[in-house]
Formats: sequence, C-alpha cells, structure tokens
Amino acid sequence: MAMERKEGLPVFPNIIPDKMEISEFHIIEKADIQTADDLNELILLMFNHPERSYYYFEKKEGPPNELLENSKCRGEILMNVTEFFYYKHPNNDRDYIKIQRDGGQFDWEKEVVKKGPMFVRIKLELSEKKKRALEVYQKIEIEKKVDANPIELKPNFMGLGIDLFKMFRMVKNWLGKSRRSRD
Repeated sequence: MAMERKEGLPVFPNIIPDKMEISEFHIIEKADIQTADDLNELILLMFNHPERSYYYFEKKEGPPNELLENSKCRGEILMNVTEFFYYKHPNNDRDYIKIQRDGGQFDWEKEVVKKGPMFVRIKLELSEKKKRALEVYQKIEIEKKVDANPIELKPNFMGLGIDLFKMFRMVKNWLGKSRRSRD
C-alpha cells in the first residue's frame, strides 16, 4: 500500500487510523557516551529538547556504562524504566526491535533472537534537580551578558560611575579574545 504525505502528515488511501502520534526520540548506545564531555552534551540535549524521548540501549549481560551510572547516583539522570527483549534490527545497525518472549512470530524474528544478544532499553530523563540547576546556570549566563557594561548612570560622584568588577571582567575577556586571535 502506497503512503502519501499531505501537509507533513502521512496519508493512507482508504484507511483512516484511530489515532496518529508524531514524536521524536534519540537512540543512545554505549559507544555514544565515552567521556564526560559526551555525557554533558547528552544532558544539554535533554535539557534543550525536553519534549523528545531518550532511550539508552545496552546488552542485557554487558557491564553498565559507568558515566551514566555515576550521573544516576548524582541525581542528574533518571533511569526508572527498563524494558527487555530488544534486539538489533538485521538491516539497520542503530535500530532496535522488540521481540516478545516466545521468540517472535516470523522466521526472521526467530533468527534474530537465536543470533542474539538481547538488549535492554532504558528510558533516560533529566531529574528536576538537574533541570533547576541548568535553568539557574542559564539565567546567570544571560544576566552576565546583559549586565556587562561597566559604566553606570546612577546617583554617584559627578553622576557617572564605573563598576570596577565589571570593568575587570570586560578587560579580562577582551585580553583573552585578543590572545586567541593572535594564536
């Protein structure tokens, strides 16, 4: 059956589904999180796109990802839902399919189960604590950018003043940029 698209939504000729749901999700594998920078990048992605789902896949019998486990222990990432009976799709290396306990109903599913290994799918979510911390950090960074001018027009000596702390930060940033441009 051919599927057409109308205004970004799939259209099935002669069939009206009960419901259509469009969502985005990310598949994360062990190789995707090897360093603290990788983990921080994932956390920022989760913070900036909270409407998406994030699924981590690892071998059922394999060792857990230490970076993710440490993040879980620190209360940054929640890993509350774990599902079993996922297998790599035979035609797509970064795609996983759920095959029921009985080994599937089709021959190709039974073959996939026989070849193994089984993977677990763990839903990743940012904790409220981590979301609040990132929101505070984001707000501080925005305020620093907005409040960077060292010249103040408030009641002070001669009507014009200089905030020395802001001036020091501005000179420090300016010197840092000029050194980087020379390198």
